[in-house]
Amino acid sequence: MAINAASLLVKVQAAIAQAPLAATWKHDPNPAASYATSTGKATPNYTDHAVTILTPVPYSKNYVNGDIIRADDTETVICASGLAFTPKQGDRVVFDSPSKTLTVVSVQELKIGTTPVAYVAQLRR
Repeated sequence: MAINAASLLVKVQAAIAQAPLAATWKHDPNPAASYATSTGKATPNYTDHAVTILTPVPYSKNYVNGDIIRADDTETVICASGLAFTPKQGDRVVFDSPSKTLTVVSVQELKIGTTPVAYVAQLRR
């Protein structure tokens, strides 16, 4: 039985509904534009997006290697439907309770054919 984007979307939304967490996703749509050649530094120009994500969960110890995945890294899922942006490495995710900001280390797009359904993000303190 083939799975289609609509049925996968329903499953992703149901999973997020089981452990939802409100957050602010800070997205810099054009990080190259924020680079100043005079200072050699980039000043991100974040746009804030209110999102509901799957409560971040730690990686299994089997995946932690200290380099690509560190002991305190977590992963989360955000539904692609209705997003005004595409999550990417370097974005920030801000939580109110408890107050903390995590950096997006990597993003894997889950899609059916060419239709994005969800994004799995690796988060780091």
